[in-house]
Amino acid sequence: MDVTRRGFLEALGTGAAAATLPLPLAGKAFAAAKSDSIGQHVRTDILLNSNENAYGPSPRVLKALRDGVSEAHRYPDKARKELPEKIAKLHHVSADQVLIGCGSVEILRVAAQAFTGPGRKLVMASPTFEVPGRFSEALGAEVVRVPLNRDFAHDLPAMLAAMGNDTGLVYLCNPNNPTASITPRREIEAFIAKMPAQTFLLVDEAYHHFATESHDYVSFLDRPASNDRVLVARTFSKVYGLAGMRLGYGIGSLPIHAPGAPAKACADRLSCQLRDDGRQPARPGRDRLLQKAGSSGGAGLSSARHPSARQFRTAARNGRILAGF
Repeated sequence: MDVTRRGFLEALGTGAAAATLPLPLAGKAFAAAKSDSIGQHVRTDILLNSNENAYGPSPRVLKALRDGVSEAHRYPDKARKELPEKIAKLHHVSADQVLIGCGSVEILRVAAQAFTGPGRKLVMASPTFEVPGRFSEALGAEVVRVPLNRDFAHDLPAMLAAMGNDTGLVYLCNPNNPTASITPRREIEAFIAKMPAQTFLLVDEAYHHFATESHDYVSFLDRPASNDRVLVARTFSKVYGLAGMRLGYGIGSLPIHAPGAPAKACADRLSCQLRDDGRQPARPGRDRLLQKAGSSGGAGLSSARHPSARQFRTAARNGRILAGF
């Protein structure tokens, strides 16, 4: 049976937990989301199903955003060049290995367009972030969804068995969304070595900064793979609190010769805040959340291998699950 991301969350008890919430609370949450006015910082609801950063951007980034708006009438030609250079410097790669996207979702879309289509299938886990599968299906590609193993990690042997000469792309979200689980790096490297020669691997590291220290987890940007067919996607939406800005990037082992998405007018100012402005305030919050919730948090918030329904029910009782998954 194919388990979707929605089905997984419901199976963990979120559906039952949400049912314990007073209906007026859920209604008010949605009403608040609809009644927000542009420019007013009034939203206080925490929508766990969106995996948003509840802290928002740091003060320095907010200043950069305000300064950038004053240049909204200018084309971002300077930023389009400087932002990839800043990201390349951060990850010790060349700027022509960096592709800027309208959120990391665009990186996933570009990969689907480049490597899947009729006769070129996508292999991915289930449950995981479902968007790559939808992109590939829209392109006419076959999408093979392989259930996670009993540790909620990617079942790499089963994924390998599902592959063939017609596999163009494998999508691997690590840490995985929505299970918050880690697929060990050593197992991924062994998997890469066995992939068909024409197959590319897209590693989605949207939740990289939320992974707790573990010998099982090593980013493919911190320690690149010795294989030219590995692509890595990152986002500014999560730890940096910039989901509304729609800014992400991809890094390839070789130069990426593809047109980048236009950067935001303020991206040149935002780029100088790459390292710690967003990450440091979020880390204590992550630790507090994990301490209250136990060993496992929401998607990407923990390296725990066994998510628990109890944490979801506890969060619901505390008014933290305010929208249906």
